[in-house]
Amino acid sequence: MRTLIAVSLASLLAGCSHWPSTAQTPWTRWSCDNGTRLDWRYADGSQDSVEIRLGADAAPQRLKKEPSTFGSTYSDGVLTFNDKGSEGLVYRVADDELLAHGCRAP
Repeated sequence: MRTLIAVSLASLLAGCSHWPSTAQTPWTRWSCDNGTRLDWRYADGSQDSVEIRLGADAAPQRLKKEPSTFGSTYSDGVLTFNDKGSEGLVYRVADDELLAHGCRAP
């Protein structure tokens, strides 16, 4: 009987171990000079990618870290987010249109 309980418990634990963790970094909310709300957070512990949302109802977009001469730059080839510590901006890569600029904590 003990063997059956041990095997059942091990199976249950093994089955649950493949579920991804739901703990995520909280969103950082910035207000931008053009009135846009920018929410962003690190998508992983290594800070090699971020998720951003432009506006309250926007779906998150994941951007990967790229080489940068000043601050941190993240892009997915469509959007680029440049974080300069306490200020940032987002632009569209295709035409360099600024979508959010002068973004900082309110």
